[in-house]
Amino acid sequence: MVDPFYSHGLQAGGDSMKAVWRAFFVSSVILLVLLGFSMPYVEPGTATYVISVVSFAMVSVILVGSAAFIYFDWNPFDELFVNN
Repeated sequence: MVDPFYSHGLQAGGDSMKAVWRAFFVSSVILLVLLGFSMPYVEPGTATYVISVVSFAMVSVILVGSAAFIYFDWNPFDELFVNN
């Protein structure tokens, strides 16, 4: 039987999820660099400063999570596409 997901790169054990995690990782690094460049121009105690700090925390969590997923080679769709 032909696996319909094979041609789309969604097969179990493929590198498609690693590419997704790398995209999240790279985009998080870019956003953190841009946020870091903007911090000298933001006055502490303002609403913009609070949003910048919250954004830094959220993007940092995404960065650490995607780094962990890349390291452990986690594929959340493994169980969905296992051949029975």
